[in-house]
Amino acid sequence: MKPILYSALALLTAACGAAVAERADAAPSQSSRLSCAIETTKTSAGIALRGIVRSSRPLHGDFNMTVTTSGAAGSSDIVQSGAYDTMNGPAILGEQELSLSRGQRLYASLEVRDASGRVCRDVYRR
Repeated sequence: MKPILYSALALLTAACGAAVAERADAAPSQSSRLSCAIETTKTSAGIALRGIVRSSRPLHGDFNMTVTTSGAAGSSDIVQSGAYDTMNGPAILGEQELSLSRGQRLYASLEVRDASGRVCRDVYRR
C-alpha cells in the first residue's frame, strides 16, 4: 500500500508544480514587464544622462524626463517628453550632456507610462 501512496503523492506534487509553472508563464508580474532607468556616464566636462525603458515584450506609451541643475548662479530645467515603443528592444527616451561647476547640484527624474497605465519611475541626484 505504501508504494502506491508514495507514487500517488509524487504524481500529485508533479502536477501541482506544472500547474504553478504554467500559470507563472501565462501572467508575468507587472514589474518584470516594464523597467526604466536614468543611466549616467562621467565626461571630461561633467556628466551625460540617458533615459531608457526596457520591457520583456513590446510595449508603447509615453515618458517625461526632467533634469534640473542648481547652484549659486540660479537654476535651469531641461524637460523632454514624448512617445516610445519597445518593438525593436530597449528605447532611449532622452539624452543630455551637462557641464557642472563646483557646487552645482543635479536632480533628474524619469517617469514612463505604458498604454495600460503601468508607471515606472527613476530618480538621479548629485
